[in-house]
Amino acid sequence: MKLPNKKYIWLLPLSIILFKWILIFYTYKDFDFDTKIFANFNDLAYFPFIVSLSDFNLAPAYSDYFKPTHLITFPLASTIVHSIFYKIFGIASYVFLEIFFVIAAYFLIYFFAKTTKVNDNTAVLGTLFFFSFPVFLEYLSIFETSNFFLHIKDQIFNYHLFEFRYPRPLVSNLFFYGFLIFLLKFYNSNNPTKLNYVFLSILLSLILQSFIYLFILSSLSFGTFLFIKIIKDKDFIQKNIKNFTIFILIFIFFSLPFFFQLLLAEADYSARMGLFPIDINIKKNLLIKTFHHFLNLKYLILFFIFIIFYFIFKKLDSQSFKSYKFYLIIFLYSVFAPFIFITISPYLIWFKHFFDVKNLIFLIGIFLIFIFIIDLIIRRLEFKKWFFSLIFVFLLIINSIQYYNLINKNNFLNNDYLNDFEEIIHTNKFLDTEDKINIFSNSKLINNYYTHKNQNILFPNGFHVSLNDNQLEILMINSFKAVGFNQSNFKNFIQNKINWRSENKIGQITGYKYQFNSFYTYFDIENYGENEIKFLKQNKIFLSESIALSENEIKKLSTKFQNHKVIPEIKPNVVIFDKRENYFDFTVSDDYSEIINNKSFVLYSLKK
Repeated sequence: MKLPNKKYIWLLPLSIILFKWILIFYTYKDFDFDTKIFANFNDLAYFPFIVSLSDFNLAPAYSDYFKPTHLITFPLASTIVHSIFYKIFGIASYVFLEIFFVIAAYFLIYFFAKTTKVNDNTAVLGTLFFFSFPVFLEYLSIFETSNFFLHIKDQIFNYHLFEFRYPRPLVSNLFFYGFLIFLLKFYNSNNPTKLNYVFLSILLSLILQSFIYLFILSSLSFGTFLFIKIIKDKDFIQKNIKNFTIFILIFIFFSLPFFFQLLLAEADYSARMGLFPIDINIKKNLLIKTFHHFLNLKYLILFFIFIIFYFIFKKLDSQSFKSYKFYLIIFLYSVFAPFIFITISPYLIWFKHFFDVKNLIFLIGIFLIFIFIIDLIIRRLEFKKWFFSLIFVFLLIINSIQYYNLINKNNFLNNDYLNDFEEIIHTNKFLDTEDKINIFSNSKLINNYYTHKNQNILFPNGFHVSLNDNQLEILMINSFKAVGFNQSNFKNFIQNKINWRSENKIGQITGYKYQFNSFYTYFDIENYGENEIKFLKQNKIFLSESIALSENEIKKLSTKFQNHKVIPEIKPNVVIFDKRENYFDFTVSDDYSEIINNKSFVLYSLKK
C-alpha cells in the first residue's frame, strides 16, 4: 500500500528543531536576541568566517594598525550560504539556516536510501530512526554504568554524522551525502548523463573546500568507479570525452577560490591551522600506528560483520548486493586513505580527521545494513495509514525530551553568567564604537561574540586573522604591557601546562603551530623542559591540539616582552577579564579605571 509518508522527512526535523528553538527562546526569554542565538551553539569558532566572507574579506585582521598582506587558508565553501544570508538577514539567519540544513540532512539521507532501490517506506523509516539513534543510546545508558552507550553516542554518532555543529559536520557532510547519491547513480548507470557529471564535479569541488579528508576519500572512490567502467567498456572514455571535459572545467572553475587562497596564503596562518612537514621517520611512525589502529578489536569485529552481510545480500537480494558492493569500495578507501596520504604527501594537518571520516563511513555502512534488512521485511507487510503518524509522534516526543534535558542541564550558559555578560554589553556601549579591546578569556562565547562586533581585537584568536605571527605577538605583548603585566607575569602566562595534553595560552594567537606530541614536535626535543619530555615519553597518541613552547622560545618571548616599548596607537581602550579563567595575578595599570565588577567579569576602561 502506497502511503503519503514522505512528508515526515521534513515534518519530523522541522518539528524537533522548532521545539528546540522555542525552548531556547523561553529559557533565555530575559536576554537579548543575539544572546539567545549564541546560547544554541556550543562551538562559535567558525562564526567570524561568516562575517568576513559576507564582506568578501579573505584577509581579516581585526586591527586598524596592521594590514595583512596574505589570505587565510581556511576552506570557506561550507560558510557560503550562511554568509549570504547573514549579509541579508543578520544573525537571525542562523535560526532559519539551522532548520534548513537539518531538514536537508534528512532528505539527502532519504534520497541516498532511495538510490539503493529500497522500498519508499523503508527509506522513510530508515532515515527517521537512524537520525534518532543517538537519542536511543542516551536512554539505553540509563541501564548501564560503564558509559559504553554514551561513548558510542558521543564519539561516533554525534561527532561524525548527527551533530548539527556548523560548519562540520552539518554542512560538509551534506556535500558528501549529495556526492554519494550521484556517485551511486554513476555506478549504476551504463551511460551516465551529462547532468550526473556536472553535479559530481560541483559537489567534489565543494567537498575540497569544506573538508579535505572527505575530498581525498571522494576522489579515490570516483577514480575507482571510473576505472571499473573503463575496464568493462573499452570505448567508455571515447563515448564520454565531452562529459569528462565538462567535469574537469566545472571542477576547476568552482575550485578557483581555493586555488586563489593557496596562491596568496599567509604561511604563518597555515602553520597555525596545524600544517607541518613530515619526513621519512614521521611517515614510518604514522604508518605503523595507523596500522595498529585498524587492528583494534572493535574495528576487526566491524570488518567481520560487513563481510558477513556481503554474502547475505549476495544470496538474498541482487539490488541490495549491488549497492552494498558500491559501499564496500568506499569503505575500503576510508581505511586505505590515510596510508595513501601519508605515503605521498610532504605535509600533514590534523591526521586524526582521517579516523573521523572512517567513523562516518562505518555509520553509513550500518545505515545500509539497517535499511536493507528492514526492506526485506517491509516488502512483505501491509501498513495501516496511522502507522507512520504513530512513528512520527513517538520520535518527536523522545527527541523533544532529549533537547529539553540538554538545555536545562547546560551549566555553561547559566543565567547568572549571561546576566553578567549582558551587563558588560549594555553598560559600556563599546560594541558600536571603534574602541581597541583586549579580552582576557578563552570563553568561546565572549571571544567570538566580540570578534563579530569589533574590528580592533588586541588579543585575537590566530584562527580568525590573516596577520603573521610577529604582528600577533606585537599586538599581544603591547596590550599586556599596557594593561600592567611585568616580565614575571608574562613569563608565567607563556608557561606550558601539562594535563592529558600539553597546553599553552599562547595558543590563543599561534593556534597549533607549536605542536607537541609523540609524532611531531615543533622544536627539537632536547630544547623542552623535563616535565615536557616526561609527558612526551608517556604519551603514545597523536594529539594535534597538544602544544608546548621550548625553554629557549619562552626566554626569547620573555626578552621580547622586556624590551618592548608600549605603542600608544594600539593601547587598549577597554579591557575585559573573565573570572572563570584563572589567567592572571597582577595589578592593573593606573591608566585604567574599573567600570564593572560582577560575578563573571571585570571591565576596565582607559582613563581619558
